[in-house]
Amino acid sequence: MAPSTPEAPQLQRLIQQCLQLDPNQRPSADEAVQTLEAIQHSLTTPPMSPHTAALQAKEKEVEELRKKLAAVELREEAERKQRAEAERKQRAEAERKQRAEAERKQRAEAERKIREAEQREAQLREQSRAADAKRLAQTAGALPKHALKLLSSPTHTATLLGHTLFVWSVAFTPDGACLVSGSYDSTLKLWDVASGRCTATLEGHIHDVNSVAVSVDGRTAASGSVDRSVKLWDLGSRRCRATLTGHTHFVQCVAFSPDGATMASGSRDYTIRLWDASTGKHKATLIGGAPVYGLAFSADGTRLASGDWGSRVWLWDVRSGNSIAKLEGHSDAVYSVAFSTDGAHVLSGSKDKTIRVKPSRKSMGISSFNSSSSSSSSSGTGCA
Repeated sequence: MAPSTPEAPQLQRLIQQCLQLDPNQRPSADEAVQTLEAIQHSLTTPPMSPHTAALQAKEKEVEELRKKLAAVELREEAERKQRAEAERKQRAEAERKQRAEAERKQRAEAERKIREAEQREAQLREQSRAADAKRLAQTAGALPKHALKLLSSPTHTATLLGHTLFVWSVAFTPDGACLVSGSYDSTLKLWDVASGRCTATLEGHIHDVNSVAVSVDGRTAASGSVDRSVKLWDLGSRRCRATLTGHTHFVQCVAFSPDGATMASGSRDYTIRLWDASTGKHKATLIGGAPVYGLAFSADGTRLASGDWGSRVWLWDVRSGNSIAKLEGHSDAVYSVAFSTDGAHVLSGSKDKTIRVKPSRKSMGISSFNSSSSSSSSSGTGCA
């Protein structure tokens, strides 16, 4: 067959392949059929007019443009998402910086107030020292006496003399036979309650003793000092058996857990430290939001209450060391806290001249007692 059409060479190649002597070079029956069908289709398809070819080219061009446009839209969408994510991160970073700046300002304000309070306290101390020196000169060497008073009834008191400067803190042993006192003169004293006699003076701190506490077995006393240390004292041998360090500011309060296994100390460095009462080993550090001035364990020993300079009472889980509640209400520093015997309520005494009573397990209202109020709790039970 003469190659008079475009399909002739293709048919000729098929015939030549089918006539090959080597069977491996011949096309299979299916391949031959497919080639013949393709040749037949090309023969039966009418030739494309120039107009149709141009139209198909335009359609192909339009399709290519659509694909390019879709790709551009995909890139723009990806870029939009990237910009949105970058803007979100910028906003989050700006908010974080704002929070950090607000916290910095709050801390700076709190530290400023602390410095002012410390300056006032230092002035008062200097005035007291000057007054003590004046009295000392007037009495020709006789030391001024700062007294403790024991009240067994409204009409009977015993006056215990021995400390030379302010007495900051006192604590009874569980049997009530001994009293431990801590003083601005940097000493602790042990007193026989029955006779009112000082039985021992414990020396070791180099600055004021701000707080004392006695363990439940009556064998150990703890003391916290302006020298930033906590000391554990053996009341039997009357010796210091451990000095606990770690606080970076004055230690304002100490407390023993009801089982005597744990001792807590609170400091102006915004922290509460938990210690093993038998070994003095540091167990945990709880970080609050202001200088700590008061501590108290619940009767079951599972919770710890703290009062701080920021007018708040915090409740802590002793086992985990986590804060479990922050009780608001006072308008000035909280210096003292205590749990009720059943642990259902926590009481706090503040510089704002009020005592507040709040449920320690449920979110309920606060009862407040101020210095001019003569009322007791709403249930009619008295509080001393």
